[in-house]
Amino acid sequence: MDRCPPEVCAQIYAFACCDDGRTGRALSLVSRLTHEISGPYKLQSVSVIGHNQLYAFADLVERIPDHLRRIRYIFVSAHPRETGVLPRAIAPEFQRRMEVFAVFKRILEAIGSSVEIIHVFFVFNRPFVVLPIGLPKLEELVIHGSLEPSTTLLDKNLQFPSLKNLWLTSSGSPFFLVQKVLPLLPVLKHLRISEVRAEIHATEWKMLRNDPAPLFPSHLEKIYIHKPTEPRPDSRRGLYNTIMLELHELGECDDRVVLLPPFKLDMFSMVEFQVAEATYHSSASGTPWWE
Repeated sequence: MDRCPPEVCAQIYAFACCDDGRTGRALSLVSRLTHEISGPYKLQSVSVIGHNQLYAFADLVERIPDHLRRIRYIFVSAHPRETGVLPRAIAPEFQRRMEVFAVFKRILEAIGSSVEIIHVFFVFNRPFVVLPIGLPKLEELVIHGSLEPSTTLLDKNLQFPSLKNLWLTSSGSPFFLVQKVLPLLPVLKHLRISEVRAEIHATEWKMLRNDPAPLFPSHLEKIYIHKPTEPRPDSRRGLYNTIMLELHELGECDDRVVLLPPFKLDMFSMVEFQVAEATYHSSASGTPWWE
């Protein structure tokens, strides 16, 4: 590598640093020259997992110079990987959830000028629908986790002018999604929704479908909706049948709607942590989840 021009090395490091941050950390230990050249890229893609890492990373990105703060892809979880199989682990996290959201906002403010892909994983209800601040370069956002039921207001000044791909595990009611959220996303191409389980959702989709105004904006290319989990044969199927009927009607009136199989959920009715993490790594490596 000593004979390789620094510009070429920089490109190699940029391609290499697309994991959870370990490649960048390893490059820093190779040599002084490698440490210097790889500096702007070693935080290009990072995973921040658990309460302690969340605080440490917020302090780090607020402290380092702007030219080294080039975080393009980030996976954030307020919870350790074991949360989905250890119910007791959620209790202390719930007590400090508002602190976590405040630290998450600090991170977004510090990396807002460079970040392009964000995947987040919150077990407890989040108080924001999209994100707490607008981000000019953000192109892809995936939020796994429930939405606070009382969250009905959106700051119309929030700007996401580059957001093309959005996946919301919980998006609120269809009325809220279509009438409040989508107008904030002027170039959105791919929308994915994983929570369609309540009868009120089916009712609202029907009302929106029968409205003379267009249901989805013309710039949307695909709307992916996960079907609800089919109940056991011996259980009541009325709600399930109502939702499925409306989803099929929705697909028939708009060929951009694609119905996906039910999503496998853990004991918290959440996407499994390992699935969320794997989706992020695939996306950061250039494999889109919408194809």
